[in-house]
Amino acid sequence: MRVPAQEQAAELLTVAQAAALCNLSRSHVYQLVQRGEWPAVRIGRTLRIPRRWLELWIARHVDAWEDARRSR
Repeated sequence: MRVPAQEQAAELLTVAQAAALCNLSRSHVYQLVQRGEWPAVRIGRTLRIPRRWLELWIARHVDAWEDARRSR
């Protein structure tokens, strides 16, 4: 699923948008949020994932992967 350009700049992503950006299913994103692995903000009954937090989470995991790969 491609994310339209106007949605790519959004500060708060819907679960579907975050899933599309990371090529994950919506249910997997909900699991990550429920386990506390992904930060999320609840606005009323909706769940939003701050883009900045998601980018930081991705960067940390990429750095950890690169560090593990270098130490081989």
